[in-house]
Amino acid sequence: MAEVSIQIGGAAYDLACDDGEERRLEQLAHDFDKRVGEVQSQHQSLGERHAVIMAALAVLDEFDEAKNRWASITPEGAAAEWAADRLDRASARLEQALNASV
Repeated sequence: MAEVSIQIGGAAYDLACDDGEERRLEQLAHDFDKRVGEVQSQHQSLGERHAVIMAALAVLDEFDEAKNRWASITPEGAAAEWAADRLDRASARLEQALNASV
């Protein structure tokens, strides 16, 4: 297991990940932190915690829509299974980061 230090919404987190997945997790965290910043700039009265929750829900909504689109295009195809697996793994990482911020 590898460990990665990330920052989301101004808070630092140390997360464990599979060896070789460090760069991917860092990129996901960077992208998510950017989304949190967008939420904060649009809703300046929100605290960091609420901005993180809103950003996480928005990302999960996008993942769910993408998963449903893939399933409707090729419901039994390998591409749909691959996409669903990737989305589930990304969702789990975001959930870990969100739980760490609570």
